[in-house]
Amino acid sequence: MLVELGSQYGGSALFFSSFAPQAGLEAIVSVDLAALEKPTIPLATWITGDSSSPEVFEKVRSLVGQRSCSLVVDSNHHAEHVDKELALYAPLVSPGQPLILEDTHVDVLNFRKFRAGGGPLRSLQKYLRQHPEFERAADVEPYVTTNFFGYWIRKSAPQRC
Repeated sequence: MLVELGSQYGGSALFFSSFAPQAGLEAIVSVDLAALEKPTIPLATWITGDSSSPEVFEKVRSLVGQRSCSLVVDSNHHAEHVDKELALYAPLVSPGQPLILEDTHVDVLNFRKFRAGGGPLRSLQKYLRQHPEFERAADVEPYVTTNFFGYWIRKSAPQRC
């Protein structure tokens, strides 16, 4: 199962579905704030709503159930929003599965829009300080995409206090 936060017109979900059999993906759940027209993808379930809201999260969690889960975070890139998404959805990521945070370049390249509050990389760094169960994915070239340092793998179950 792949959970995607931020689907817009569904292009990424369409891309993920193109290699789903090879990757062992049985389903894609994609969340977006806007109810935009999306392609018909048999594997995809589209949810319209704020990905940081507990109500939307509960819908996603019920669809994931006990299945192995990967996560792609690509919605609102402001750190405050990403903080909420990581707190809700990162615990769904199964051991050995990826957590991919898109567009971390907005922090690396110091985009004006994100200077005050930060973007996804700032949020990820804050989250990882409290979650050693994630490790940087090996053999992923961070400079080929817009995800500088945004590829992580859950190496173990979340640690409970």
